[in-house]
Amino acid sequence: MSSKAASKAPPEEEASRMRLTWGYGVGVVQGKFTEPWNFGKPTQTCESCGAILWYEERNVKSRRPSQPKFSLCCVEGEIYLPLLKRAPPVLEELLNYVGPSFVHFHDNCRRYNAMFAITSMGGKVDKTVNDGNGPYVFRLNGQDHHLIGSFLPVEGSEPKFAQLYIFDTENEVQHRIRSISSDKENDGIDPKIVNSLIHMLDEKTMLWLRFSEWPGIATLNVILQM
Repeated sequence: MSSKAASKAPPEEEASRMRLTWGYGVGVVQGKFTEPWNFGKPTQTCESCGAILWYEERNVKSRRPSQPKFSLCCVEGEIYLPLLKRAPPVLEELLNYVGPSFVHFHDNCRRYNAMFAITSMGGKVDKTVNDGNGPYVFRLNGQDHHLIGSFLPVEGSEPKFAQLYIFDTENEVQHRIRSISSDKENDGIDPKIVNSLIHMLDEKTMLWLRFSEWPGIATLNVILQM
């Protein structure tokens, strides 16, 4: 038997090493990926900065101390960042780790975010890189830019982007839902959440500009002198 073969670890030890090496965040059986491993919500607080972390993110993984130390947040107190301001109550409730509202908002947060976009992104997207043999890759050649379009929709078309702030604002909730839905139904979006986000942004965000409050917006002409 060669020395290389003789030094190979037993199957049980090899499987254990694979669990330690690859098991973070993924369930491992005999060194093979099977299904996501859910650690649950974070339960630890860094004693240096107060950051909330998972116990599995502790510095020393080979031990299980009752008061672990962490470096992902502040390198054990070497880095100090001012605390973020608390989110408005509406958003704080949606981002809470408990309750059905969090689960729903977490699963659909990108769709809720998209329906409040004022502009769309433009650019030369390279789609040839995705040939079906690997994970999706987004590649943009050259410079990206934003498209705002007209302030009023074409007759017979649904409003989108900036138009949602001007056109038929009495039915703004349904217009926003239809702007990202595949059909005329709510498509899993909660109208109450949409309405609460509209009011939250109107009241709390200084950079939030309601186009509908501009005088003469329907007849506004913009001239750019190049």
